[in-house]
Amino acid sequence: MDLIKFFVELRYSESHKLFRVYEQLYTSLAGKSTPEKQPIVLPGFGLHVQERKMRVLVDPERSVVDLEYVPNTGYCLDTVVQGFRRINELAPLPPLARLGARSWWIKPSPITFEQLVSKYKEKLFKSSFLSENSVDIGVSFILKHQECKANINFGPMEMAQIRDMLFSKPENMPPVLTFLDIDYYLVTRKGSEFSEKEVRDFTKNALDFAKQQSEKFETYFIGE
Repeated sequence: MDLIKFFVELRYSESHKLFRVYEQLYTSLAGKSTPEKQPIVLPGFGLHVQERKMRVLVDPERSVVDLEYVPNTGYCLDTVVQGFRRINELAPLPPLARLGARSWWIKPSPITFEQLVSKYKEKLFKSSFLSENSVDIGVSFILKHQECKANINFGPMEMAQIRDMLFSKPENMPPVLTFLDIDYYLVTRKGSEFSEKEVRDFTKNALDFAKQQSEKFETYFIGE
């Protein structure tokens, strides 16, 4: 299967100080907390680097590096680590509560969407009134891998569906395809400080795991 999207999210255990400057400035000037019942948190921002098919999101709760149509997994690893390194250099990240890496994989289908739906219904489900009358299907799994878990969603898809899910213009997108979505994540026991090595190791494990799963899915579900 072909990797068309890969993004890593670092979720903080507390709001990023960069977006709480209003509260900090008021306290420093007035010598007391702000009178508002809820803290004033500034909105985040996103950057779109079109020529690299890359988006970066930084907001009060998380930072994300999002890549599409990547040439290889090595590029994913290096670009993600570099992206978070640059973010941390400019605005040091708070302790992390969760690390997540999500990848989308596709496999072109030589048959129609309706035929592909029928094929997977026969392979995945026993005959029932639900499966017999369904016009589309999707299957979800939750797998455990070392200290991490992975939410896996799998099923047939048409180009129009996935096109609306991408921020880049689709490249050589087949009209009908099999779609595999792997959301790999680690919840930290305590808020851990940002570590470039930890992010690199986690991202590499996520990529290796996703590649292995995509190969297994292709062999079992798609291969004849």
